[in-house]
Amino acid sequence: MSTKTATMSVAIQVLLCFTLTLIQQGSCNITYIWVYNNPTIVYTTENSTMPWIRRGSGESANRRNDYIYPSGAASGYKVHTQAVLWPKARRICADEGGHLAILNSVAEANMVTEIFNKSEPIIGSDWPNYASIGFHCLFEPDVQFVTIHDQTLEKAGYNQWMSGRPLLGAGRHYGSLRISGTLDNYHTHIPLGFICELPIH
Repeated sequence: MSTKTATMSVAIQVLLCFTLTLIQQGSCNITYIWVYNNPTIVYTTENSTMPWIRRGSGESANRRNDYIYPSGAASGYKVHTQAVLWPKARRICADEGGHLAILNSVAEANMVTEIFNKSEPIIGSDWPNYASIGFHCLFEPDVQFVTIHDQTLEKAGYNQWMSGRPLLGAGRHYGSLRISGTLDNYHTHIPLGFICELPIH
């Protein structure tokens, strides 16, 4: 990189940082990270809870091509059609940078249910019309279901169970979404397809 180019780059960074600081009224630090093998400038301010990361195209750095991003949604979603046990599903979602889907409203539940309905069929499960999502009752078995972020379903925003559910006892500790859009709880030894959520930052 020539001296002139380097000087221009620094000047642009300082100008952008100064503008961001004025908008958010906080201090600004510039660091570099690597995103998808490309150097990316990250601007952080003291008022920000997360780094403000943008690539040249303007899209968030954490988007994945194998996720569906509904218009206006705060997250992307992916239906994994190979059935696995709930703990493995949780690990796979985390490895992809997200988590098992958490439904925070009727609107989000409808959106995720539509994605589930349009996905390829679930394989490796006797229950292809159900998919694991991010809630359980592992901490207080048969007492209270909570999300993987430790919120009750009521506080999370969606608590619409299928008729006769939840069933208590017999190790039905894991949460699932029925393809009709209602919730169910199921046995720990049953593999299901699962839905991951990747928040857009």
